[in-house]
Amino acid sequence: MSSTSTVARDATTIQLLDGGVFGVPENVAYDQGIFERLGLDVKYISEDERGRVHAPGLLPLFNRRVLDTWAMCEWGAVYRAEQFDERPGHIAYLRAAVASQTIISFRDDVQGPQDLTNEPVGIIATTGQHYNAWQILEGPLKRDEINLVARDDPYELLVGARSGELAAAVLMEPLISLALNEGAHLVAVNFFRGAAIVGDDIPREDVKRFVAGINEAVDIINADRDAYRHYVTRRYPIAPEDLHPHFHRFVHASPYPRARFDATYEWMQDRDLALGTKSYDEIIDPTIVPVSA
Repeated sequence: MSSTSTVARDATTIQLLDGGVFGVPENVAYDQGIFERLGLDVKYISEDERGRVHAPGLLPLFNRRVLDTWAMCEWGAVYRAEQFDERPGHIAYLRAAVASQTIISFRDDVQGPQDLTNEPVGIIATTGQHYNAWQILEGPLKRDEINLVARDDPYELLVGARSGELAAAVLMEPLISLALNEGAHLVAVNFFRGAAIVGDDIPREDVKRFVAGINEAVDIINADRDAYRHYVTRRYPIAPEDLHPHFHRFVHASPYPRARFDATYEWMQDRDLALGTKSYDEIIDPTIVPVSA
């Protein structure tokens, strides 16, 4: 199969990736048979099937129908939804995970954002690290004083901060906990929601049941959060009991209202992070989780 060919399959199967902290509700719904009970055929895509591709490079897999949805930050989803050409899709809801992107440093001379003037701060481009870095640093620093340095893998950010190559790094769990346990300190913290793109060829009723399964899993997790910490830590060298409890939480999936989208889209365009070529209706599907009147 060529890298550009489209995968032919049953459109009612929802294919997704293990989304780390963003994907814990999906993991729980899958492992506890919630999706199956709701009549959904959900399949996780292995690394062998997708290759060693991280979030910024997953759009081609979506276009080829290898993926139907994947874990992204709100801004990353908007950025990618602008680029849909081969396979139509929309942002269907704000994800059930509320996560922190946190600036950490191992350097004693970096104690707050003001200490990062012109200093290299590690991010993953067009992901939550990137957009949160702008939001955190633009208050205390001028735009031309912000020096964001892109890496390909989140663990590389921790390695770079630990070695001193980076003055600081923007991390999400479980790397925040891992860094703190290794002696790093917090510089700034920002919480954010992810957004879920879903292919338009997935029946809308199936997507609604998918979201219902996620919300059911959220209630299970919140009844005993400690029992599900291993879903967050399992891909990194940190024990579940060493995960800090403060940098992520889970709530029901939410609608993406027009006012929030308009503000986000304007903010992105002002920083050359979006083209501004599409409207709310072209990017957002408000029918999956309806906006309350």
